[in-house]
Amino acid sequence: MFHWRTPDSIDRLTRRRRGRDPRLIVGVLLIISSAGIGARILTSAGAQVPVWSASHDLAGGSVLKTGDLVAVPVHLGAVQGRYLPTAGSSPVGQRLLTAVSAGELVRQGALTAGADRRLVTLPVEPLHLPADLAHGASVDVYVTPRDSAGASEVSRLVLAAALVATVSTDQSSSGEVAVVLDVAPGQAAELISALRSGSVDLVGRTT
Repeated sequence: MFHWRTPDSIDRLTRRRRGRDPRLIVGVLLIISSAGIGARILTSAGAQVPVWSASHDLAGGSVLKTGDLVAVPVHLGAVQGRYLPTAGSSPVGQRLLTAVSAGELVRQGALTAGADRRLVTLPVEPLHLPADLAHGASVDVYVTPRDSAGASEVSRLVLAAALVATVSTDQSSSGEVAVVLDVAPGQAAELISALRSGSVDLVGRTT
């Protein structure tokens, strides 16, 4: 027997079939999921923290002035704690313990507010230091002691990542180059004592 369906009944049947259509359900779930992912991305991108960055190249040992550092908003995620946030004491008047290039973020521990430093002069033979050594460079100091017979012993590291204050452009009468290192008070005595025991080599650091 043929049954006539009214337009209303056809419309209700169509809606019921659409409600049971799995493709429609999957499509709705995909839209909801995409919206959630997009919201998380926008939230993450907005979680930026202002940190200090060098406005121009700064040599190690520089005393910071107004304008040397600028605040930049960055999203660093898990490594955020490695860099110096702007929420703190002003960096003006503090000293850099390492060189910072223009645009580079300033790492935690790169500044010191203390002015209590020592300048120690090292006599270094030619070819025992980097040829382009200059103010602001970072070097490792090695000393090679000599035994009672004058023979060289095993070299040892005396001071790592020492800051170069100045390098003499004129060699002394003995042919040595005078290199002045900027060190903490507690490092000066140990460094001077080691210098008395043998010859010095300065090894440049690239990082």
